[in-house]
Amino acid sequence: MFDFLKLPRDRSAGTQASAGPDSDQFASRTSKTPEPAVSNRELVRVVLRDTLRRNGIPTDWIGSQVASRTQSGQPVTHQIQLVILKWHEGLLRFAPLLEQQILQGLQQFDPQSDPGSHTVVWSFSTNCGCPYTSLPAPNYWSATAEKQKFDLPPTTRKFQEVDDDFATTVPGPLN
Repeated sequence: MFDFLKLPRDRSAGTQASAGPDSDQFASRTSKTPEPAVSNRELVRVVLRDTLRRNGIPTDWIGSQVASRTQSGQPVTHQIQLVILKWHEGLLRFAPLLEQQILQGLQQFDPQSDPGSHTVVWSFSTNCGCPYTSLPAPNYWSATAEKQKFDLPPTTRKFQEVDDDFATTVPGPLN
């Protein structure tokens, strides 16, 4: 039943040794852009999940992909693509802060890495559930900025009402 466990060590070690270097050489010759190390990809995934959990964001709302880029004479840079899988207005409002926390988390896990070696880009899944189907009229963009001077909700209280329990404040002469 467990005959595969009875393989001699020499044969399994020789097979791995002969397949390893040839396949690595072939992969390095055929790939145009180097694949990110599994540890870097996993590090980004772990930091993303940890950051989302700490902030109360469901972990299935944002996914990640990592691509490594090399240029001659330059250090390796990592492009982190954060993919919004589920639509929520708050994600767009707080995306810069979320991005900052993710980059800080990466720096905490690997303090010797260059903070400038990570680039974060955002994308949206086609089925993320965005409720908008078209862009608003051009005047929306200028009108919205004027409307949002104050973020307090309008009050329903009438200012003419006077509370009789308090004395009115009357300016007096300065002494």
